[in-house]
Amino acid sequence: ALADVLVPIQRERANLLAAIESASTQDTNSAAGAAMGLVPLLFTQGPVALGTQIILQLADDTDKMSQERQTIYLTTLARVRGTLGEKEACFQTITQARAVSEHVVNPIYRALVLDAEIRMFSSLGQTEKAADSVREALAHLKTHPMPAYEAKVHSAIGNLYYNIGRIDDALEAYESSGNGFAALNMPFYAARSLGNAGMIHLAHQRFEKAEAHFIVCLRQHAEARNAEELARTHLHLGLLALDRGDLERASEHYLESVSTGKMIAAHEPVLVGLGYLAVIAQLRGRVEKALVRFDEALDPTRGKTSARTEAYFRAYHAGLQARLGRQDEADRSWRRAEKLLEGSTDWMANVLIQLTQAQGWLLDEERRADIQPLIMRMHESDASEPSLYQRNEDIRIAVRLLEAG
Repeated sequence: ALADVLVPIQRERANLLAAIESASTQDTNSAAGAAMGLVPLLFTQGPVALGTQIILQLADDTDKMSQERQTIYLTTLARVRGTLGEKEACFQTITQARAVSEHVVNPIYRALVLDAEIRMFSSLGQTEKAADSVREALAHLKTHPMPAYEAKVHSAIGNLYYNIGRIDDALEAYESSGNGFAALNMPFYAARSLGNAGMIHLAHQRFEKAEAHFIVCLRQHAEARNAEELARTHLHLGLLALDRGDLERASEHYLESVSTGKMIAAHEPVLVGLGYLAVIAQLRGRVEKALVRFDEALDPTRGKTSARTEAYFRAYHAGLQARLGRQDEADRSWRRAEKLLEGSTDWMANVLIQLTQAQGWLLDEERRADIQPLIMRMHESDASEPSLYQRNEDIRIAVRLLEAG
């Protein structure tokens, strides 16, 4: 179990920190090894900010690491830069990791890089690059079978499908990943795939199935003492409660996510939790409280988060500003959101921006007549795929904000 793996790391935490500090200027390879040993603990139990700091401080000396260690380090650095919204640096780092891995004989390192590429490109909206990495990863695993990495790659494929709206394909990929991890007795990773599958059930409004998945995830992550995944699962449960119209229960989950995120110095669950708390306040008609929550969520001093996450909540914030007649402020917020999404193929974000912009139409008698047709378009579907309203939780929330008037 993950908790058992982390026990000796917890015990050696002080020694590992000392090793990183003393070796960083004299023996970068040893410092990187100590860092790779310590970051699983910091990224799951916190402080996440310390883990980020440790990874970033070694970035200028990668040429002093062995090629194997350099490959592992660079994939971790790419993930960190991606979560900080440093898109170009993330791309450069994962490209560097690929180049280094080509000189390593053990095929597991190429699999590690390809898995990271799929996740990075998918999360940053580079779907064509992610699809290329998928094809290469599957071909690599066919010639070098590695069951654990095959399960990881299927999980990454699920992320890609989910981000481009291929919901049923995403569900199949997550279930394949979860089954693979379960067969390998890796319950922590199986739970992550289960949680992602739960999000698919939520997208289809299969609330009971989604809740059952999330409850299993809560139990598994609590047993593993993985605070980061616990925070993420509370975010999922908050969306579930929002979809059900249970604003009180949703608030409880988001407050839990914010509390846990602050405890482990992880910025993403704090921003998302506060952002949805702002949305809930708006749905309740508590406008001033909503504005305060948005200001808290988007406070630049809190730390960096992914560009996509920030863009979504800037769009929500802009919608409220427009609804209050603060059009200049709203336009600045939308421009910032669009800037954050530059180069991304996240088409759902463009729909969300359009829906939040429609909140400003509520103040214009002529434009008000356009709101209902827009909502109806969100509900349009055909035999081949469900409606936008059915496929995305944020679309449903944005529609509810419009319907609330």
